[in-house]
Formats: sequence, structure tokens, C-alpha cells
Amino acid sequence: MMRVAALDEQKSLRDLAGLTRLCDEVAWCDVSTLASTNAPAVIVGLWLFEQAGSARKLIEARSEAGLTTILVPRFKTGDLRVVLRTPTSVRIKPGEYNEFQWDDDIGVSVGGQTLIESSLHKGQWGSVAGMGETVLAYRAHEAAGWTVLCTAVVTSKKFGVDVDAQRWLLHEIVKRASATAPARTTSTSEPDIRIAESFSELLSEGDELAPAVVLAVALNDGDRDVEAVANTLIRIGFELSDDDVQSTLSRMPDGPTDELEQALRQSGWGAYLRRGRRVLADGGVE
Repeated sequence: MMRVAALDEQKSLRDLAGLTRLCDEVAWCDVSTLASTNAPAVIVGLWLFEQAGSARKLIEARSEAGLTTILVPRFKTGDLRVVLRTPTSVRIKPGEYNEFQWDDDIGVSVGGQTLIESSLHKGQWGSVAGMGETVLAYRAHEAAGWTVLCTAVVTSKKFGVDVDAQRWLLHEIVKRASATAPARTTSTSEPDIRIAESFSELLSEGDELAPAVVLAVALNDGDRDVEAVANTLIRIGFELSDDDVQSTLSRMPDGPTDELEQALRQSGWGAYLRRGRRVLADGGVE
């Protein structure tokens, strides 16, 4: 018996058109409900690029609750490091294939249009030799739930695709993630975090720590990795805990670095931005 959950707003997408024939039961949920639903969540990867803030919040909530999230095509090309909160790049790149290897020894007749390029070695469940990964699973720590990227067209109705192979692949992903899932935490509710509407709003909320964190992100050219931000803060003369850094990052909206810098200047942090660049160029704290 295979049960999964999916976003109700994606129900009409052709990328999930085959989901109901592959599973015994599909629960269609809104975003807040999906954050705490026990069943593995199947999400079309396009959402990560179009609504990165909401996607990051949902994936993080499920991961910290020990729940499995499976991301399936369509994908856009680009780096998902920020959304997935991985320590290194997880880049989606063009790459067409008709089959791939599961665990290097089982051929799977499900193709795709994109591949994964990453230095993450643990969690490489599927690949095309010499081209890249097709199924990559990641969790930040042993108590976290799996987030699985699958670039093979596992849930769509596509002419020529082997339905039995699709069903086998989805079942294997769910089975492996479930077999290595952590013990459930006592609370699976979505964290009460509100993402600011703009960088200016975040800077005007009265949080004394937020400007420093936003400044560090700007100096890092938009990199929101907690450790990288904390290290930059130390180099420019601020000492914040990882929890404080994470608190601000979780409320930070998406947007280009130039908008972030403009908001800093409008909030009176332009001089700090210039000084920070000078300090980093000199290699240390002034």
C-alpha cells in the first residue's frame, strides 16, 4: 500500500498526471497541511524556482519533523543550495537520458530532461555514468527527514514511458527513505515563521540583529548558508549565534542582491556595506 501527499495547487499539472495510477492513495493538501502530513510529499520541482521562499519553509518544516519530501520534474536549471539548505551546490543542468542506473547495478527505464550536479556523495541513489545524478537524497542531520530530488519523469503521463518502471522507482524511493527515516519528533506542526514582504520590511521590524545578518548576506553575494553568514559576521566585527543568524534568514524574502543592498542603503547601512567590503578585501576585522 503506497500513500503519498501532494500540493492541491499542483493537482492539474501534467507533471503529476500519473501520480494517482502509481499510488494507492493521494492526499491533496494546501501548503500548511502538507508541512505536517505524515505521508511522503510529492512536489513538482518547478515550485522551488517560482516560490523559493515558500518552498524553503515547507521543506525545512518537513525535514525537521523527520518527514520525507520527493521533488519531481519539471525543474528549471539552476542551483537549489539555498532552497534545500545544503552545504554545497546542488545544480540542476540540462541532460537528456532514457534510462539510468539505480545503485549502479539496476537499470531503470525512466528517462528525463535534466540531471543533478553536486559534490554531495552521500545519497546518490541514481545516476547516468559520465553525465550526472538522477536521484539525489539529502538530509542535514541524522534526525532530519529526507529531501529527495528525482529528475526522472516518475509521476507524469508521457508517451512511451514504462508505467511499471515508474511505479517501481517511486516505490523504491519511498521505501528507502522510510527505511532510514529518523524517529518522529513530538511535534510536526509548521514553525510559526512569517517571511517578510521585502528586505526593507525585514530591516524595519525592530530586530536589532537583522541588519547585520542582511549585511553579511549582501557581502556574501546572496549566499544564505548559516555557517558562511556567521563567518562573515565575525570577520566584519559581529558575533551572533547560529540560532540568531538562522532566525533572520528564515524570515528573509527572496530577491536579487542589488535589491538587498538598496534596502541596506535606504535603512542607513550603506556605510557599513562599504566598510564590510573593505574589511573583507583586507582579510580581517578593522
